[in-house]
Amino acid sequence: MTPFPDPELAVAATGAGKPAAAPAAADHPDEDPVPSHTFRASSVLDVRGLGVSSATTTLAPVDAITLSVSHGESLGLVGTVAAGAISVALAIAGELPEGAAIAAGSILVEGVELVGPGRGPAARLLGTVIGYLPADPLSSFDRTRSVRNQLAGALRKRIGVTPDVAKRHIVDLLDLVGVVDPAARARQYPQDLDPVVLHRVVLAAVLSGDPALVIAVSPGAGLEPDARAAHATLLRDLWHAKEFALLVASTDFEIVAETCDRVAVVEAGRIALQGSVAEIRDARYGVKSARSARSAASIASASSGLASAG
Repeated sequence: MTPFPDPELAVAATGAGKPAAAPAAADHPDEDPVPSHTFRASSVLDVRGLGVSSATTTLAPVDAITLSVSHGESLGLVGTVAAGAISVALAIAGELPEGAAIAAGSILVEGVELVGPGRGPAARLLGTVIGYLPADPLSSFDRTRSVRNQLAGALRKRIGVTPDVAKRHIVDLLDLVGVVDPAARARQYPQDLDPVVLHRVVLAAVLSGDPALVIAVSPGAGLEPDARAAHATLLRDLWHAKEFALLVASTDFEIVAETCDRVAVVEAGRIALQGSVAEIRDARYGVKSARSARSAASIASASSGLASAG
């Protein structure tokens, strides 16, 4: 599957493809708690000694986080709300809220250092090299403009195509993520969309930038359990098809297990356990994490259905 279904877009994006992955290298657990299968220089994402300070009660601090993800790889960060998995993902995406900041460490995305004065490097990469899926999809949109106008406008800025070509590509992308009657949905305003459709529209918006790295925070948040699981499956299918690097942060082990091959368990701001989905599940953390996440969600949403699932 090509990143640009429309031939004119493919021509416009010539030379913007992802670099080829380097030959696989042996893992070095002593040096990297969550090792990729390739060297640091060839990884899409490489994080070393990341520390995040937080003065807000809604985001946990983290310390000495090290991880890497290469082209075509996926990594899930899972832990309770207070563990810090979400903090790590937001720091990498350059989306830390007021009251939180990167305190230490290095974040390389496609070889670009994102830790330093200001947020310029992260801002320049966000929407192109980095695709960010927020927990609240509506926060990605301007409520005064239609979906088509917002997505097409962003696409034109990125790769310089005509309005007609951009709008046609947006419909193709909405179809790709499973939106029924994509042309009609494109004409709607974000707040008028069904929650399931809205999550898919945000996913289409992220894919429009043909990102090398997709960061998903609590994918499918707010959806019913079945719809949330279906959204996780869709994200995994698109990852397989497009071979971007994928980082997922969630309090729900089952969502991470559905979307990722490798898992890092975050506890008290540090990586406490890491391995394949099967290894983490065999270590029984998976059962504990899933139950804890559902319990926390039931308290937050007063959903009896989620509460009984715990």
